[in-house]
Amino acid sequence: MRHLLFLGCAFVLTAGSVAGQDSGGAGRAKGVLIPPEIALPVVVSQPDCPLKLEDVVLVKIFDVGMEERFRVRNTGAKPIRSYTIGVWNSVQTGWFAGGPIMLGNRLLFPGETYTQFEGSNKTEIVPLTDGLRDKLKLRGPMQAIVVLMITRVEFADGTVYNAEPTFEALQAHFEEMGPPKTARR
Repeated sequence: MRHLLFLGCAFVLTAGSVAGQDSGGAGRAKGVLIPPEIALPVVVSQPDCPLKLEDVVLVKIFDVGMEERFRVRNTGAKPIRSYTIGVWNSVQTGWFAGGPIMLGNRLLFPGETYTQFEGSNKTEIVPLTDGLRDKLKLRGPMQAIVVLMITRVEFADGTVYNAEPTFEALQAHFEEMGPPKTARR
């Protein structure tokens, strides 16, 4: 699988500290929301999946990379122990986002939500000014479409929801299509 850079950045699962970016929050990294006209997050429709992605945004972290931020909601009938998100984008960087996302000692019960990147290491989002748009190269035509889907859910009872074959089919389709082509008007 090819691992190209997205928007010139590495994919970041956790926002670490960035030198010179102190926000009063003990070394917290700073970032901006990437406008959807530059990079559009798209969530795959999965009606049979017991976990739903909500409020998906893309964050450009200064001098570090980018991250997808989202909340998940357990829409199923059983408590969830862990889940895996598959990500693919139009610049052909597909991967499983760091393996299973463990919920620690807790379970995600039916109806509950969990927000990724909670806690003190969460990147501080600052307003996207014209100067930051230029510095971070967030102008011009759309640079990427980022597709996210739930690929695997492990329940507390050990059973599993598995959409990995669908993600692999999506990956194969994108690879077959080749590099994105310029749209003609």
